[in-house]
Parts: sequence; structure tokens; C-alpha cells
Amino acid sequence: MEELGNIFGAMGDLARDAWRWVSAWQAPSRGELLTSIREIGPVQAAVMLVGGLIYLLQGWRVFKFLVVINAALAGMVLGSIVGGRYGGEEWSVYGALIGGAVLAILCWPLLRVALTLMGALAGGAAGMGVWAYAAHWHPSIGPYAWVGGLVGALLLGVLAFFLFRLVVIVITSLQGSAMTVGGILSLVLLSSQIRRPLLGELEYNPHLLPILLAVPAIIGIAVQMRTTPIKKTKPAAKSE
Repeated sequence: MEELGNIFGAMGDLARDAWRWVSAWQAPSRGELLTSIREIGPVQAAVMLVGGLIYLLQGWRVFKFLVVINAALAGMVLGSIVGGRYGGEEWSVYGALIGGAVLAILCWPLLRVALTLMGALAGGAAGMGVWAYAAHWHPSIGPYAWVGGLVGALLLGVLAFFLFRLVVIVITSLQGSAMTVGGILSLVLLSSQIRRPLLGELEYNPHLLPILLAVPAIIGIAVQMRTTPIKKTKPAAKSE
């Protein structure tokens, strides 16, 4: 029970960081992202890595399952925060289990709605990230990262109704890339010999982290588009 509490506590910390960034309509700095990555434990990092590869390469094939997992994780994090706030550490665990079960059950009959929300969130995160990257050359636009987030959220959220397969592939590739890269970096940073030079390069090179996130996402989109062709419906037989 104590180990579960530690895991859900770490998830709650990550969720609070994410909520702080979202509620402030501000993209996190590289330093804040790296701090969050360093706080991930080795077990969670390994799970993120394996799960990220599944999202990245097999997202379309098992997207229904992955959408339910996302809903369950969101419910667990929210339940953990609420339970911890009103009932202490023990209720943090109970709240996580209850919240995860409730959102997973509600999500199944509302998959398209859940996917649209996931698309909006993924598009918003990507839009804010691209805007923050552009702000490296034009610092004056930095405080308006919410504009990029809003455009990205509307774009993927609306496209989910018309280009369902493409949006599923883009969403799972973006999430898979973030999980895979986060898991790998967290595990690599456990080495004291690598930690200092790698953190220095990630902190002061504005291009490295975006490239590390973008390249796997592009590869995931290409792999999924190639290995999961569109199913063509057979024309109905003409009656004589």
C-alpha cells in the first residue's frame, strides 16, 4: 500500500505541474520539464518507455484500449489528488483506484468524445511547444504561448470528426514520443557520469529537446500510416 501511495503521489506531482502550466496558459521551460523528468522513478520510467513504444508504433491498432487507459490514468491522477487533499495518503490510493475505474467505465461508450478531448489536449500541448520553440528567436511572443495551444487544440479537436484515423495516429504518436523520450531520459539520468553533461546540453541547447521529441513522433506517424492501411469497403453486389 505504501508503494502504491508513492507511485500515485509521484503521478499527482506530475499532474499538479501540468495543471499549473495549463491553468497559467504558459508553456513550461526546459528546466521545468527536465526537473519533472528527473523526479520520475526507475520503475515508472521503464513503464513509460514500454508503454510509449506501444503508443508510438501500434497506436491505431489498439487505440480503443489506449483511449481507455488514458481515461483511467486521468481518473487515477484526479482521484489521487482529491483523495490526498481530503483524506490523507491512504485516501489518495483509494481515490486513485475509484477515479480510474469510473473514468474508464464512462469512457468506453464515449470513445469518440474521449478521443476528441485527447486530440484537443495533444494539439494544445504541441501548439504551445511549437510556440515556445519559436519564442527562442522572438522572445516577445513567449507570454502568448496560449495562442499556439488554442490553435493546436482547435485544429486536432475539430479534425477528429473528419479525419479520424489520421488524428488517432497523430495523437498516439505524439503521446508515444513524449512517453518514450521521457522514460529514456529518466533512466539515462540515473547515471551520475552522464547526468551532468546531458543536463547541461539539454538545458542550454534549445534545439535538442524539440528534436528528440519530434523525430520519434514523425517516425511513429510514418510507421503507423504505412503499416495500417485504410480498409476499403467492398461495393455491394448488384442484384440481377
